[in-house]
Amino acid sequence: NVFLFGETRVDKRSIIDLLVGQNIIDTALDAPYPMLKHIANVTLRRRRFQLWEVPSIALMGFLRRFVAKRRLRASYRKMYREGGTPLLLYCIRGPSAPTASRDYQDFTDIVGSANRVLIVAVVNGLEASLTNMDDWWTKYEGALKRLGMQFSNHACISSLPND
Repeated sequence: NVFLFGETRVDKRSIIDLLVGQNIIDTALDAPYPMLKHIANVTLRRRRFQLWEVPSIALMGFLRRFVAKRRLRASYRKMYREGGTPLLLYCIRGPSAPTASRDYQDFTDIVGSANRVLIVAVVNGLEASLTNMDDWWTKYEGALKRLGMQFSNHACISSLPND
């Protein structure tokens, strides 16, 4: 299981399309796992992965956010029991500096710290940095750590089509 999460408007859908290799139409929340959208099954290097999108809950009011976190926690725990430790892809919109993310905090509170699960930062929107997109990471890695965000690894990408 691969979970893509991040704030609203970080273009998770483009990252998903890039991973899948085609445009994926929007899907509804998956009934057995409230708060998760099953996007696609993908095979990479003869290993099968299920891609799940976690909708942002950061902008919800207190009560809606509380309920959403409970549903997300229950869904995550059920999925963890059924399929083991997932990979978490935290989507960040570049090229500007990162800001504190309630979504990162909420989701890592639910699944555990970066020491217990693999969390990879995926920085998208680096079209202007096509020569060396990793420069973004070099420049802002310290800022992410100061914001309390820990990652096992990172990928700096452009999700523009090849056309």
